[in-house]
Amino acid sequence: MIDLSNRSLIELGAGAPRLQRAVASGTAPVLVAGRVNATPAELAALQREYALRDALHEAWCAVPLSMQPHGNGMLLILADPGGEPLRIDMPRAAGLTALKACLARAVGLAAAVGAMHAAGVVHRALTPGSFLVDEAGRAYLTGFGFGSCTCKDTAGLPAADFEWSEASFIYMAPELGARMNVRVDERADLYSLGCIFYELLTGVMPFEGSTDAAARVHAHATHRPRAPVELAADVPLQLSHIVMKLLEKAPGQRYTDAASLLADLRRCADLYERLGHIPPFALDTQAALQSLRRADRVFGRDEELGALLALYDSVDQSGSAHVAWIAGHSGIGKSTLLQEAIARIRRTHTPLIAAGKSEEGRRAAPYAILVQALEPLLQYVLGCPDNEFAQWRNRIREAAGPAARTLAGLLPTLTAVLGSQPGMSEAPDPQPSHERERVLQGMARLIACFATAARPLVLLLDDLQWADVGTLHVLERLLKHAESALLFVGAFRGNEVGADHPLRTGLLAARHDALTIELGPLHEDALRELIARALHRDVHALAPLAEEIGRKTGRNPFFVRHLLRVLADDGALEYDLDAGAWGWHLDRVMSHRGADNVVDLLTHELEQLPLPAQIMLRVLACLGDRASGDALAVASALPEGEAALALQAALEAGSLYRDGADWLFLHDGIREAAYASIPLEARAPLHLQIARRMLAQRAARTDVFAMAAQVNLARSVVADRDERIAFARLNLDAGCEAKAATAHHSALGLFRAALDFLGHDDTSEDGLKARMLCGEAEFMTGALEPAEARLSALETVAGEGIFGADLARLRAALYTTLGRYDLALEVGIAFLRKAGIDVPRHPQAADVDREYARLRSWLDEHGIDGLRGLPIVADPLRRAITDIFADLIPPALYTDQDLVDLMLLRAVNLASEHGQSDATANVYTCLHQIFAARYGDHAAALPFGELALHLVDERGLARYRARVYMVFGTWIVPWALPARTGRDYIRRAFDVAVASGDHTFAMYCPSNQVTGMLFAGEFLGDVRATITRGLALVRDANFRLVIKSFLAKWALVTALQDGEPDAGEEPPPEPVEGTPVTLVDLAYWVYRLQRAFLFGDIADALESRRRAQACSHVARSFAESAELPYYGALALLALPARDAEQEAALQRHMERLDTWARACPINFVGRRELVRAEYARAHGVAHEAGEAYAKALSHARRNGFTQVEALAAELAARFHAARGEEVPAQAYLNHARGAWQRWGATAKVRQLQADYPDYVDADGSAPAASRLQELDVQAVLRISNALASNIVPARLVETLLRTALESAGADQGALVLLHRGVWRVPACAHVLGGAIVVSHETAEFSSDTLPVSIVHAVARTQEKLVLDDVCDSPAYAQDDYVRRQRPRSVLCVPLMRYAMLVGVLYLENNLAANVFTSAKAALLEVVASQAAFALENARLYEELSEQNRQRAQAEDELRNALGELERASRLKAMGELVASIVHEVGQPLAAVGTSASAALRWLDRNPPDIGETREMLTHISMSATRARAIIQALRAKARRAEPQFATLDLNDALREAAALVAGQLDALKIRLELRGLDYPVQVHGDRIQLQQVAINLLTNGAESMAALAQSERKLKLICTQEEGGPVCVSVEDLGSGIDPQIAERLLEPLFTTKENGMGMGLAICNSIVEAHGGTLMLAPRETRGTRAMFTLPCLANRAPHTIV
Repeated sequence: MIDLSNRSLIELGAGAPRLQRAVASGTAPVLVAGRVNATPAELAALQREYALRDALHEAWCAVPLSMQPHGNGMLLILADPGGEPLRIDMPRAAGLTALKACLARAVGLAAAVGAMHAAGVVHRALTPGSFLVDEAGRAYLTGFGFGSCTCKDTAGLPAADFEWSEASFIYMAPELGARMNVRVDERADLYSLGCIFYELLTGVMPFEGSTDAAARVHAHATHRPRAPVELAADVPLQLSHIVMKLLEKAPGQRYTDAASLLADLRRCADLYERLGHIPPFALDTQAALQSLRRADRVFGRDEELGALLALYDSVDQSGSAHVAWIAGHSGIGKSTLLQEAIARIRRTHTPLIAAGKSEEGRRAAPYAILVQALEPLLQYVLGCPDNEFAQWRNRIREAAGPAARTLAGLLPTLTAVLGSQPGMSEAPDPQPSHERERVLQGMARLIACFATAARPLVLLLDDLQWADVGTLHVLERLLKHAESALLFVGAFRGNEVGADHPLRTGLLAARHDALTIELGPLHEDALRELIARALHRDVHALAPLAEEIGRKTGRNPFFVRHLLRVLADDGALEYDLDAGAWGWHLDRVMSHRGADNVVDLLTHELEQLPLPAQIMLRVLACLGDRASGDALAVASALPEGEAALALQAALEAGSLYRDGADWLFLHDGIREAAYASIPLEARAPLHLQIARRMLAQRAARTDVFAMAAQVNLARSVVADRDERIAFARLNLDAGCEAKAATAHHSALGLFRAALDFLGHDDTSEDGLKARMLCGEAEFMTGALEPAEARLSALETVAGEGIFGADLARLRAALYTTLGRYDLALEVGIAFLRKAGIDVPRHPQAADVDREYARLRSWLDEHGIDGLRGLPIVADPLRRAITDIFADLIPPALYTDQDLVDLMLLRAVNLASEHGQSDATANVYTCLHQIFAARYGDHAAALPFGELALHLVDERGLARYRARVYMVFGTWIVPWALPARTGRDYIRRAFDVAVASGDHTFAMYCPSNQVTGMLFAGEFLGDVRATITRGLALVRDANFRLVIKSFLAKWALVTALQDGEPDAGEEPPPEPVEGTPVTLVDLAYWVYRLQRAFLFGDIADALESRRRAQACSHVARSFAESAELPYYGALALLALPARDAEQEAALQRHMERLDTWARACPINFVGRRELVRAEYARAHGVAHEAGEAYAKALSHARRNGFTQVEALAAELAARFHAARGEEVPAQAYLNHARGAWQRWGATAKVRQLQADYPDYVDADGSAPAASRLQELDVQAVLRISNALASNIVPARLVETLLRTALESAGADQGALVLLHRGVWRVPACAHVLGGAIVVSHETAEFSSDTLPVSIVHAVARTQEKLVLDDVCDSPAYAQDDYVRRQRPRSVLCVPLMRYAMLVGVLYLENNLAANVFTSAKAALLEVVASQAAFALENARLYEELSEQNRQRAQAEDELRNALGELERASRLKAMGELVASIVHEVGQPLAAVGTSASAALRWLDRNPPDIGETREMLTHISMSATRARAIIQALRAKARRAEPQFATLDLNDALREAAALVAGQLDALKIRLELRGLDYPVQVHGDRIQLQQVAINLLTNGAESMAALAQSERKLKLICTQEEGGPVCVSVEDLGSGIDPQIAERLLEPLFTTKENGMGMGLAICNSIVEAHGGTLMLAPRETRGTRAMFTLPCLANRAPHTIV
C-alpha cells in the first residue's frame, strides 16, 4: 500500500473519477484516481480499470498498480508515465509551425491508440482528458473504466457503463451513443479520435450547437459536421479528409484500423515538412490493397464465391467462427464451388484446410466424415518441426481431454501424435450419456484446436445428407460454442434433406448469422461462358447451341459437361484442327435423344465401357465412393493387378481417378449410375458375394463397418442359420465399436440389424446381448418407450450376475430420466435383493439408526484411516452393486429422505467389507447430511469429504470426480472450512463436468457457486455476473429446476442492487403450500426471507421464515439452511413481542447457530454474535448488546463476510440511535453505508440515506440507471408532459416527431394517420443545419413523401419494421421512394390504441446503415402510443430498459470473451521461468527464515549467545548469496547464457549445501548423516548449480519423512568414487518410497506428487546434472525409502573411496 499522507497532490482532471498526481521528494510520482468520495459508479469504473491491468502497458498508458481502501471506498493507484492532460481549449494558432505541432500531436495520439488496439483493448470513452502528453509529444492513455479487452474475459467485471460523463457524449461514436445495430469495436475509438482531431484543428467541437446529452447523441447519429477546411482555411484539405473519414457514421466507412490512420498522418507530416503543403493521396490504402487482392471471379458463381471469400476474411480478421451452408441438387456445382473457394483463399492466405465427404454406403461408420477431415490435420502435425510439434501436441492433448482414449480408436494418427497416454486407459464414464457427450465435446474441441488466429481452419464437409447422426451432433457442439478462427462450410443435397432433417431444424439450423447459399441452375450467360470455354469458341456465337443444351440439361453444370462429352462421342460435336476449336451440328444436337436425367445419361456413358470395367465399377459402387486397391481385389475375388487393369478403361474415360492407393468415383452421380446399372434382383446376391469374400479375408483388417454394410444389404437372400448368426455377430461387433465411439444412433442401427438376423425374441447368448444393447441404444437416442418395453421383457431372464446388474442400472437410469422415480427404485432395490442385499423400500428412522450404529461401531474400531486404507474392489459385480447404490440416490432424493440416508450408510458399510470403488467416493461426500445434519456430529463430516478427495485425486477412482468436488464445495465447506474456499471446488467441478461431457451435472455448478458466494459475502457484481452466465446456460437446456433456483437468487441480488424487481426477468415462481417440496423451495423462501428482512418488511420475513422451516428437511446440507436460523432469528427479534411458539423457534435458531459456531467458528461466529446482540437488545441488556455488535462486526470484517459486517453496523447504528447516542450511531451508519457499498448493495445504500437523512449525507451523483437509458426516459417524459400540458394537436405532433427523431437517431421522419380508411400525412420532420425542423403542412400520402410499401406492410402486420439497409432489402428495394431517395436505415412503428390501428410513425437515416435497433423501435412504440397508453408508460419503459441493459451486457460478454486463447498462450510461455524462480528461490528463503528464527532465540537468551547468533547470521548470508546466484543463473538461462563452469571441490560444495539446510532439517527434527565428504573430490562444473541439486534432493528426502516418528527421521548424504569411474553422490531417506507406476515421470517438468508441489524441482536438477555430463536416478531402497543419486565425471586422479 502506498502512503499518500506525505505526498502533495496535483490536480490533473476534475472529471469522474478524479485524477491527481501524487508527488514527494525522493520517490517516484504516482497517479491517484477516485479520491474524494467516489460514487458507486466511479468505484465500479475503477475496479474495471484495475481488472484490465494485465492487458495494459506502460509504453502507451498509465498502468494500474493497486487498489487500496480510502474512507468507505477505494483508490486506484497508477504508474505515472509523465506528461500533462491534453489541452485543446487554448487559443488556436495559425501558420506553418502551428500546423507542424498539430500534426505531431495527432501522430502521438494515434500512436497511443494504435498501440492500445494492438494489445486488444478498446477504450470506448476517449476524450481529451483520456490523454497525458509529455514534452516529447508522446501520448499516454488513462481512464479505462469503460474499456473492454479481446484478450481478457471481462464478462465478470464490474459494469461501469451506467455513468458516462457529459464530456463523453461530445466525443461518443454513434454506435455507442445511439446504440446502432452494429458491433462496437476499435473503430468507435477512431471516431472519438476524429472528434478530438476536429477540435484540435478548428478550435470547436464537431457539433458545438448540441448543448445536452440527448442532442449530442442525435447529432452524432444524424448530422454531418462541416469539414474542418470550411471552418479554418489554413487546414490542409487532405488533413480535413482524414478527419471526415474518421467521423463517418458507419464504422465500415472509417479507417480500418489505427495503424492505417497513423500511416496517413505520418505521411501528411512528412509531405508538409518536405513540400510545405500536403498534396492529395489515397487514404487508407491498406483497405484498398486488400480489395485489390481479391481473387478473380469464376463464371456463374461470382456472388457465391464472393460471399464465401468475405466470410473467410471475416474469420481471418476477427478470429471468430463463421458458418456457411451450401445446398443444391446433385451436379449443381457444390463441390466445385468449394474447391474454387479454397483455391482462391490459398492464393493470398495460408489457412489449414480440412475436408471430408460423406458416403451413402457408410452411414453406419461413426464420425466417418470427421475422421476423413481430421486425419490429414494430424498427419500435418506429425510433419512439423520439433518445437511446433510440441506445441501442437499440447493443444491436441488438452482438446481431446478425457475423450482421448475413444478418439484414438477412431483416429489412428492421434495415438502417433500423443503417444501412449495414461489417460487413454481410463474407464468410461459410469453413465453412457455422459461418456457420449464427452466424446462429442472432445471431437468438437479437437477440430476447434486447429483453428488459430495466426492460421485459421477451413473445414469443408460435403454431402452431409449422408452423414451419421453422431457427426451432426459433433457439428452442433462445434458451431454452438465455436469462438476460434474457424470457417465451417457444409454442403448437402437440398432436395434430399427433408424439413425435419437436423440440417434444416434444431441447433445446426439455429445459427442465425450463418451464410446460406442455395445453388440453382446456371444463368444463361454463365452457361454460354461454360460452353464457350469447353469448345474454345466465342461466347456470342453460341446462343442457339447454348439454348438447346440448357433445355436438355436444366442448366445443371455437371449434366452439361457430360452431355457435351456424349454429343462429341455421337458426332454431334466435331473438333476443327485448323481452328483449334469445336464445331457442332445443331440439327444433330436438337435431334439427339439425350436423357431425362443425369443418371440415365451417365448410365449410357458407362455402357460404352468394356464389360470388365463395368463389372468392376459395379463392385466399387457397392463398396461406396472410394475403395483401396486391396479392398477392391478382395471384393471382386481378383488379384489386385487384374482389378486395376479392369478399371483402367474407366480411369481413361474420366469416370474414376486415383488418390494414392485408392480408387474414387469422379462424382457421386457416376457412382449412383454405376449402382443403378445393377439389376434390382442381382444387387443383394452381389452384396452377399462381397460380404463372404470380406469375411474370408477378415484377417486382412477389413473395415468392420464396411463388412456390416455389405451383409445388411444382403440380408434378404441369407437363408443359412449359421451364416445369419455370423452376420449377426458381425453387426454386434460393429455396433459395439460404434457404441465405444459413443455413436449411439449408428450403434442402434447395427444392433437392430443383428436382431433382424437372429430374431427379436431370440434367447441365445447372442440374442440376449443384442436385445440389451439395442435397448440401451434406444435409451441413449431418446427412444424411451421402445427401450422400456425391450428392457422390461429381458427382466425375466436377466439373473443376478453382471448381466442382471447392468440391466438393472440401465432400467433405473431410464426410469429416472422418465421421472418415474418409484419404478427406478423398485428396479434397483429388486436387483440388490437378488444379490443378497435387503434394502426396504420405505425404511423407518430406526432402520437408519441401526445402519448408522453399525458404521459407528466400525469407525470406533478402525477409524477413518481404516477406510482410507481399504483396497480397491476388483470384482466387477461388487463394483456394479455399489454403482447401483449411487444411481439410486437421485430418484430417492425425490421420494424418501430416510431411504437416501439408509442407502448412503449401507454403501459405506459395504465398502468397509469389500473395499473402495468409484461410487463410494461420491457417497463419502454425501455423508455430511447424515453425520452433521441428522446426527449433529459436524466434526466427522470433514474427514469423509477429505477421504473422497483422496480417492479421486490420489487413488485413481475418478469417474465421479466432478460430483465429489461439487458436493465438497457445496455441502462440506460452509460447515467446516472458510466459506470462500468452496468456490474453487465448484469451479473445478464445473470444468471437470464440461470436459467429461456431463453437461447435466455441470448446470448445477453455477447455481451452487452462487449460493456459496452469497453465503461468503462476495461482491454482488460478481454474483450477478455469475447468475447471468448460469441462467444463459440452463435456459439453453431448459433445465427448469435450476432456472427456478437462479431466479430466487436473482430476485435477491437485483433487490439489493436496484431496489426493485427486474422487470425484464420472470419472477421466481412461488411454491404452492401443500404440494411436494423440492430442493428449490428452501432457496426461494430463504432468499425471500433475507430480502424482506433487509428492507424492513418484517411481516413477509416472518411468513417466509415459516414456509422455509416447513421445507428445510429437503436441503439440510446446503448453505441456505444455514441462513434460515440466522435471518429467521433476526426477523423474530425484530418483533416487539413474541408468542410462545415464536419464542421456541427463536431458541431453536440460536441453539443451531451456537452449534455451528463451535464446529466452524470462521463462518458462524459473526452471525451468532449478531443474533446475540439483537437478543440482548430485545431483552434490555444494553452493555451486552453493544459488545456483541462490535464482536459481530469485527469478526465479519476480519473474515470477509461483508454482508454480515454491513448488517451488524446498521443494526448497531439503529440500536445507538434509539438510545440517543449520536456519535456511535453516526459512526456505525457511515460504516454500514461503506460496507453495503463495498458489497455492491447500492439499494441498501439509498435506503440508509432515506431512513437516516440526519446521519448520512445523500449521494446525489450515484445514478440508478444507465446514463444512456436516462435519455430514453427523458424522451418518454417529454411526451408525458406534453400530454399533460398541451391540448393543441400541433404541439403534440411536434413534440412526438422531435422526440422520436432525437431518441432514435433519425434525420427524417413522418407521422402518418389513418382516418376512416384514408391515409394522410399531417406532419413531416427533417434535420436542417443541425436542427430538427417540423413541417405541419399536410403532405400527400404517396411515394413522393415516404415509402408507401413499408407503411402498408407495418399497417397490415401491425408490427414494427427495422431495416438495416433498405436498399439491400429484397422486399422494399424496388419501392419508388427507395429507388429515388436511396435512404439507408429505416424504422417504422405502428400507432395502436388498444387493438385499433390509428397510424404509423416512419423514420429514416440517410447517412449510415444499421442505425436502428429493435430496442429503439420498442422505445418509439412507447413514445408513439403515449396518447392512448399514458397509464402504461412506466411498465413499458421498464421492460425496454431492462432489455437494453441485458442486450448491452450480452454484447459486452461476447466482445470481451474474444482472444482468451491468445492470452493463455502468452502466459504459458512465462510459466516455466516463473515456476523455476518461485521453486528455487523458495529453498534459500526458507533457510533464511529458519536461521533468522534461531538467531533471535540465541539473542533472547540471558546473556545473549553472540557466537551462535553469528553462526546463524552467517547461514543467512550464505543463503542470500545462494538465492542471488540462483536468480543470476535463471536470468542467464533466460538469456541462453552458459553456466559458470570451473574446477571445484565437490565435497566442499556438498558440505556447504548441508550447512545451508541444517536449520531447515533441525526444524523438521531430521538427523543428517554425512558420509564420504572428508576427502577433496575435483570436478568441473558450476558450484551454485551443483549445490542447488544437492539441496533439492535433501529437501525432498526430508519432506518425505514428515509422517514418520522423530526417532526414525534419518537422512544420509553420501559421496563415493570407484577407481577410474565417475563421482557418485546419493541422498537416502526412510520415507514412503516411490510408486513404480509414476517412477518414470518423476523427472518430467510440472509433474509432482506433492499436494502443493510445482513439479519443477527434479526436472531442473535433471537438466543441471545432464549439463554437467552426468545422470540423475531415483530408485527405492532395499528396505524402505528412496535413494536419489547423481553421477559426475571426476577430474583428479586420486585414490578411490567407497562408503560401506
